[in-house]
Amino acid sequence: LEPHYDIGTIKLCWSTYQIIASAGTNLDLTFPPPFSDMLNALSSITELDLARGMGLACFGEGLGDYHERVYVSSAVPIMLAFGIWIVYVARVSTLRKTKANMTRRANMHADHWQAFLLLTYLVLPTMSMLQFRGLSCGTLDGYPDGVKSAMRYRYLRAQPSIDCESTEHEAFIPLNWLLIVIYQCTPLVYLAKLYEVRDRLISEESHIVSTSARSSGTATVRRLRTKKVSKSDPKLRPIKFLTQAYTPESYYFDVPDLYRRVAYIAIIPLFELRADRAIFGCVLSVFALLAHTNVKPYAKKWTNTLAEAADYQIFFTFFVALLIDQGLVKSDDGAYGIGLFALNLGAVLVLVVVALVQARRWRATNKELQEHMKGHKASFDPAKGEKPPKGIDDFVPLRSMPDVAAKAVELADIGLRVEEAYFDACTHEKNYEVMAMNLYGSLKQVPKKGKNSVLDDLGKQTKRAMRKGHKALAALEENLGPTQQLVKAAIDERSKAKNVIKECDGAVLATHEAFYG
Repeated sequence: LEPHYDIGTIKLCWSTYQIIASAGTNLDLTFPPPFSDMLNALSSITELDLARGMGLACFGEGLGDYHERVYVSSAVPIMLAFGIWIVYVARVSTLRKTKANMTRRANMHADHWQAFLLLTYLVLPTMSMLQFRGLSCGTLDGYPDGVKSAMRYRYLRAQPSIDCESTEHEAFIPLNWLLIVIYQCTPLVYLAKLYEVRDRLISEESHIVSTSARSSGTATVRRLRTKKVSKSDPKLRPIKFLTQAYTPESYYFDVPDLYRRVAYIAIIPLFELRADRAIFGCVLSVFALLAHTNVKPYAKKWTNTLAEAADYQIFFTFFVALLIDQGLVKSDDGAYGIGLFALNLGAVLVLVVVALVQARRWRATNKELQEHMKGHKASFDPAKGEKPPKGIDDFVPLRSMPDVAAKAVELADIGLRVEEAYFDACTHEKNYEVMAMNLYGSLKQVPKKGKNSVLDDLGKQTKRAMRKGHKALAALEENLGPTQQLVKAAIDERSKAKNVIKECDGAVLATHEAFYG
C-alpha cells in the first residue's frame, strides 16, 4: 500500500471520522438516516472505550456507574504505559555495560518510546471525551442554573441517573480533573520529544527537500528516505509516525491536531445549548480549514487537498445539526441524511479510486520496465560469448532489492556512529582547551609555594582528558574503517555496473514518476 498513499492519509481519515462519529452524542440529537446508522458504525470503531469494551457492567452493579467507567477507562492506558517502561527497565537491567550493548540499549529505548507514543496517540481523544463528559451537567424540566427551586435537579448528561449535586459526584470532580491534566499533558510530551531531536530531524528533512525538488516524485521519495534514516537512528525512530507525513516546517503538526480533536470531541459537550455546540463546531472547522489552506502541513499535495475536504465534511455535519436544532430540518428528513452519508463516504471513495489509479499506473510502468530490460538482455549474443552484466540479468524493481536497502541502512548506521564518535572527540578537545585556560588563570592567583600542587592536580585532569580524547579518536578510527570499506565496495560495484546504470537511469526515473505521480 505504501506506493499509493502515506501514513498522513490514514491519520487524516482516522481523525476526521473520529470527530464526525462523536457529533451525534456530543450534540444530543439524532441525525436523519442513513447518516445516523453510519455514525453508530463509526463510533464502534473510533471510540476506544476500554471499560465498555471489557463489558465492565457485567462484573458488578456498581461498575456500570459512569464514575467507575471513567476511572477504569483512564486507568488502563496509564497502567499499560507504566508496563511499557517497567518492561524496558527489566530488559535493560539484563544487559552488561559493554560497547556492544550500548546500541542494543538505545534500540530498546527507541522501541519502548515508540510503543508509549503510539498508545497515547490512540487513546487520548476518547479518554478526553469520557473525562470531559463527566463535567457536563444539565437541569431537569428546563430550570436554568440561576433559578432556585425545591424541585431543581441537576443531572449528568452522560448518565442522567447521577445527581451532579450528590456527594459522590462532588468527590469525583477533583479526581476527574487530575486525570484530565495528566492526559492533556501528553501532547506536550510529544512536543518535548520533537524538540529534543529537532536539529537532526530538520536538517535531514530540509536536505531531502532541497535535493528532490527537481522531479514530480519528490514528496514520496523524501518521505521514504526519511523512513530509511529513521530506522537506523534510535533517536528518530520513535517519532517517525508523528513526523513522516509532514513537511520539515510542520514536523510538530500532530500536537495542535491532537488538541483540535480534543476540542471537537471533549470540549463541545461542555456548552449548555445545542446551538452553541453546533456553532462552535462550525467555527472550529473554519479555523482548521484556514490552517490547512495556508500552512499546507502535509508532504503530499493531495493529502493537503484531502485535509481541506475533511474540514468541509465536518463543517456541513455541524451546520446540518444546527439546522435540525433550530427546527429548519427534521431529524427524519431522508434527503439530508442521504446527503450527509454521501458527503462523509466520499472521502473513502476518493481514497480507493486514487489508490487503484496509482496501482494501475505502477503496474503498467513496471511491466514496461521489465519488457525494456528483457529487450536489452536479448541484444547480447551467447554464441559470440556475450553475456549481459549481472545488474541486467538479475534486474528486479528497486522496491524488491533488499540487498540495496540493507546496505543503505548499514551505511546510515555506521555514519551515525562515526558522527557520535567525532562529536565526542570535539567535546574532549574543547574540554582540554578550557582546562588549559583554567591552568593559566589559576597559576596567576596561586602563591609560588602552592603552584606545584596545583600543577599536579591540573596535570592529572589534563591526562584524564587526553585519555578520553584518545579513546574517542580510537572509536572514530574504528568506525571509519568499516565505512571506508563499505564505500570502497560501493564504488567497485558502481564501476562494474556503470553501463547498466546508464541504461537504467531513464527507467528508474519513469518508475519513480509512476509510483508517486
